[in-house]
Amino acid sequence: MGDLFKTDDEKDGDKGSETEDQDFKVVTQQITPKNRHKTSPLRSLYEGKIKLDRKIQQIVKGFLRRYYIAGRPLLLGFSGGPDSTALLLLLQECSRSFPIPLHVAHLDHGWRDESAQEAEELKRRVEALGLPFHMKRIKTPRGGRNLEKKGREERLNFFSALCRQEGCQALLLAHQAEDQAETVLKRVLEGASLIHLGGMKEVCHLDGMEIWRPLLRLSKKEICTWLNARGTPYLLDPANEDERFLRGRMRFRIFPEIKKSFGKDAALPLGRVGAAAQELKEYLERRVAPFLKRLEKKSDGWVLDLNPFLPLEKIELSALVRILAQREGCFLSFEAVEALCKSINAKGLCKKKASKRGEFLSGRGVLAMKNLPQ
Repeated sequence: MGDLFKTDDEKDGDKGSETEDQDFKVVTQQITPKNRHKTSPLRSLYEGKIKLDRKIQQIVKGFLRRYYIAGRPLLLGFSGGPDSTALLLLLQECSRSFPIPLHVAHLDHGWRDESAQEAEELKRRVEALGLPFHMKRIKTPRGGRNLEKKGREERLNFFSALCRQEGCQALLLAHQAEDQAETVLKRVLEGASLIHLGGMKEVCHLDGMEIWRPLLRLSKKEICTWLNARGTPYLLDPANEDERFLRGRMRFRIFPEIKKSFGKDAALPLGRVGAAAQELKEYLERRVAPFLKRLEKKSDGWVLDLNPFLPLEKIELSALVRILAQREGCFLSFEAVEALCKSINAKGLCKKKASKRGEFLSGRGVLAMKNLPQ
């Protein structure tokens, strides 16, 4: 393993670990009957470091044991920031227990003048570990709307192509608890339905590519503390602090203000909301699965006769309508879903346009979708 990802003890050889042990012994020798119940600051720091290291190692190793197929290549999306640096180091350490053919990929958006130089430094670091490094440079316009969305799409397209090229089992991304909280809060404020508040999943599929996010249960503070304890350097991208972008405003304005006003960090509660919403979605998907078996494909859409199941609970019916709309790549407004659900249970008539893809219709207990000419 290269020096970049060595711990301080590894860099100093046996000397570092001996020094740490000696310091610990000195403190323990000073304990007397009068103060034996007290914990020294050094001992607390030492034990906290060990506990955090064990927690992080167990999370990532447990994740890989559940999902990784031995011998299959994996692709890591690598920015050089603290999260992806920690995940790279953890994957390297896990490979001692079970070898992992790991590929590392970095997309340089060209948003900053120094990004090209940083990309070359990342290339040097990764190749020093003996890992293949895939890099692509693009010129994304610095202005314009939806710059974050365009950048995300460019990255996913690049990663997807590499996964197919290298036959990778999955793409690993280093999103953590604060990223999850930002996603959940954004969806709440956008008025997403309950089943769509789930945020990011640890395992999901997108465009034929499997995506893994093993760090979602770890906080940014835990990750940075773990890296700093090992003396591992990482990059800090100024774009993440740029308040022109929504993510930057959420991290450096909105969440700090929430913490100041409520006196507590919102990341953990929002993460729990997201997890509960995901559980609800999975439950409702199981509940509506029997209905979907009755769906009949037509040349210009499909028809679903729900009469044998009526009346349906509103939460089940709205979940069914939303799931079907999502499958078709359509968007139905809150009002449209409400009207369709009411019409289906009442066996009335209703017609609602869904984006530009098609129309959803209900009549006499039947739900249908008709494709619109493109």
